Amino acid sequence: MSGSENTGRTRPASTDSSRAAQRAFRRPPRWLHYCLTVSMTAAALQLYLITSRAFDNQPAPIIFVIPIAISAYLGGLGPGLVATILSVLSADYFTTPPFSSFRIAHPVDYLRLGTLLAVGVLISLLSDSLLRAKSALQPRSETSAPLRRG
Repeated sequence: MSGSENTGRTRPASTDSSRAAQRAFRRPPRWLHYCLTVSMTAAALQLYLITSRAFDNQPAPIIFVIPIAISAYLGGLGPGLVATILSVLSADYFTTPPFSSFRIAHPVDYLRLGTLLAVGVLISLLSDSLLRAKSALQPRSETSAPLRRG
């Protein structure tokens, strides 16, 4: 056997290092994204409850966009939609009069909660599209990496 023949037993160093990098940067398990979603939404609710007295209940639903955006960016569609639903329910129950009730007394609150729902769904869909595009490009860049180096 000459040294130029490929026996299939040895791998180039570049593929070994890329596989090690893949293992190091694996996505966390799905359940962790959902735990983070619930935690961030609860933290946003706590932040709202702390600041609402100082701002006369004005930062109401907008504060819930933060956990929606982070959950959707990190976890995709599922965690983003869970954050959206939790945020809308939390905003309705805790921020809209009558408080501690899911009843809505003022028509403007339908608009606020509906807007939060629409923005949350849109952020979730766009973030999921971004994650899918990234994952679709990743295998291509790994297979074309040896071609660029060689």
